[in-house]
Amino acid sequence: MNDSTIRLSADTTALTESLSKIAEEMTAMKDAVSTSAAAMGANLDASAKQAEATNAAIHGLDESVKTVTDSIEAQTKTVTDLGAKQSKITK
Repeated sequence: MNDSTIRLSADTTALTESLSKIAEEMTAMKDAVSTSAAAMGANLDASAKQAEATNAAIHGLDESVKTVTDSIEAQTKTVTDLGAKQSKITK
């Protein structure tokens, strides 16, 4: 009978070192992704706050414009009323 068993004996040090390096690189990649995600979250939060501030500023401008418009309309009405009264007086 012929023994067809193949026996492998190898130094697994290089394989273990390679696997350790891969694990380190994967950890570094995970840390980089986590850091990037945190930065993106902070940027989104800052953008949301800036959008809220812009919206508040626009609302303030709208209110100011309304106040000015109301004042112009009141002055226009006064001038129109005075013009009508003067027209009656001169007739």
